[in-house]
Amino acid sequence: MSHPIKVTSDGYVWCIVTYAAKELFSSGSLSIYALHDDESETLIETHEQLQDALDGGTPIGIDVGHLYTLENIKEQLKAKGYHAEALWHTCDVTNKYECTDDEAYELLDKAIDVTIEDVNNEIDYRAEGKYKYKTNEQ
Repeated sequence: MSHPIKVTSDGYVWCIVTYAAKELFSSGSLSIYALHDDESETLIETHEQLQDALDGGTPIGIDVGHLYTLENIKEQLKAKGYHAEALWHTCDVTNKYECTDDEAYELLDKAIDVTIEDVNNEIDYRAEGKYKYKTNEQ
């Protein structure tokens, strides 16, 4: 049997289990939620809440989790300092130049259009005169 799903605008996935809501609630095996038209949800904690949802025709679901798109994954990688197109990290630049992570990301973004062997040279070229080169002396 396939189960209908609901995906909210933020990519959260719910499995609709209205047909089995009473059994799931009674067993206590899973948390069930009333899924509202405004994309909010309410944890069903009492028999009264369950019956109100059923009487009102409100779908009842169990949470599945977020549906990640490639853009979501790239955003998460970028937030951690990785250049998602070639998995370079901003520290590959900031360890060499005095620049912020955002500036390092921009350098990587501009330099990434070359072959892997040339990336370091391209970063050097684009950073020259713009960022101070770090020395190994501490």
